[in-house]
Amino acid sequence: MSDPQHGPGGRRRRALSGWARRLVVPVAALALLPMALAPTSQAATEVTVKNPGGLAQAGPVNPAHGFPAWYEDSTGRRLEACIDHQDPLCGIPVAEVPNPSAPVAFPSNWPAEFFYQLVEADVTLRGGGTATLVLGLEGAWLNEVVNPGDQTVFARVRVDVKGGAPGTTYRFKHPFGELTVDTDGTGRGRFVQDVSPALNNFDTPLAGNFGPFLRWRPGVLPNPPAGYVGDPNVLHQVAGSPTNFNRFTAWQGTLQEGTTDLFSISGKIATNTGLTVDTARVNGGFLDVFATSKGTQLELTGQDGRFATTAMLNDPGSERFYARIALQSGAALPTEITVRNLGDNPVSSKTYKISGVTVNQAGYDGTNLTVAATAIAPATYPLEVVGFKDATGAALKLTSADPVTIPVLAPPATVTVKDAAGTTASLPVTILGGAATPAGPPTGGGTPPDPAALPGAPTGVQVTAGDGQAGATWVAPASTGTSPLLRYLVTATDAAGVVYRATAAPDATQAAVDGLVNGQRYTVRVRAVNSSGAGPSSAPLTVTPVAP
Repeated sequence: MSDPQHGPGGRRRRALSGWARRLVVPVAALALLPMALAPTSQAATEVTVKNPGGLAQAGPVNPAHGFPAWYEDSTGRRLEACIDHQDPLCGIPVAEVPNPSAPVAFPSNWPAEFFYQLVEADVTLRGGGTATLVLGLEGAWLNEVVNPGDQTVFARVRVDVKGGAPGTTYRFKHPFGELTVDTDGTGRGRFVQDVSPALNNFDTPLAGNFGPFLRWRPGVLPNPPAGYVGDPNVLHQVAGSPTNFNRFTAWQGTLQEGTTDLFSISGKIATNTGLTVDTARVNGGFLDVFATSKGTQLELTGQDGRFATTAMLNDPGSERFYARIALQSGAALPTEITVRNLGDNPVSSKTYKISGVTVNQAGYDGTNLTVAATAIAPATYPLEVVGFKDATGAALKLTSADPVTIPVLAPPATVTVKDAAGTTASLPVTILGGAATPAGPPTGGGTPPDPAALPGAPTGVQVTAGDGQAGATWVAPASTGTSPLLRYLVTATDAAGVVYRATAAPDATQAAVDGLVNGQRYTVRVRAVNSSGAGPSSAPLTVTPVAP
């Protein structure tokens, strides 16, 4: 039974242990730590089905307390930090604050831990005993001491078995994946998976198996309290599992031991909308800025001697924002910009580093491809137009911002230029005109590759964020096609469509794409290549590189 004052099983809601009693797992390993947390258990545990990509991004840091204002999941839902211990919907134990009778205040009366979301469920096992599930996205402090600068956030998956069958293996399935737990001679076993928190790096939870956020199941009464996804003090059916498995179920072998579809969940819907700077580029005497937000008041912060503060424009009902800003004559070109969402409280902002290379023009008129690009310090001319050669057979170079015309029958979909340091920028080609291509069969030879000859897509792909890079690991495809693999191709694509690439040996299972911009979001895919060509891509995953 459930005690509505204490959540599942009538226990006091104190789901995640404090930092000083907590061991954590490096992001790259996502290892399991049952031995440290349950020394009486055999502790042989395993994740059998993972759930990467459930969380998409951390929101801007709230200057009032130093934690992200919100986290966004892969569906676009955002939950904010639920920090008020006097709000029963936040589920913060009163013992976590120095003075429970006083309002929350930073840092003097601040909880040692709080949650963006906390999910709990219990099942009674068929032969006796219980299994408890905890899924949490938690804000905490180093050594449980509230100390500005020691803020961290981590994600956890935990299953705790008490009084189960001795010396056996239980298999559990929950909304975010599947795992196994072995019990010891007393029927005790525990599985804990933490994503290593890192001070001043709030993106580490994105690498875990938590998410997307759960919510009370629509159409099942009661409805959630206004502004929340549920009430942690009331058990309720939920929705939001990426596999549509909104239950907690235990098996021993093929025999179901227990199941429930009732959960205790917390989560406060974020009121801040945030923003994303999609791209910014210098185009002649202007700066073109593109951004996305659910808000209505975005502005580009001015820079003395370069350009003025400018409100961005958008269409009613649209999340797209745009501004074209005149650059002051003779001023140094900007290398980064800041866009602010004035409707957020506190005001959220994003800084975007402008590439040292900007493609300003890429147009095809049916006969000629016209390309123009700007080099911004530290980049310098000449700039290479990737994939094209001049009359001497050397790489085609741009020596100034003036456009060049390239006679070509088949233009690329995207023009990419790079400087001597390897910094690249791209722009999709705009078709300006031209006659229809003559009908009829091709005059050249050659046949397209047989799909069966191509390798399959790599499986089990996971991505991790690094400093200016995105790491990927994978499992080799089930089929290599009709010939051995030659290599793997890993791509990371930014919001503007710029593609960064890395290759790996045919027996490799990991690679890193370098040259990325910290703070920008990239979509990562992996393909296997044999002599017939490149096989299908793996499912896309997103990652945001971060500075250490």
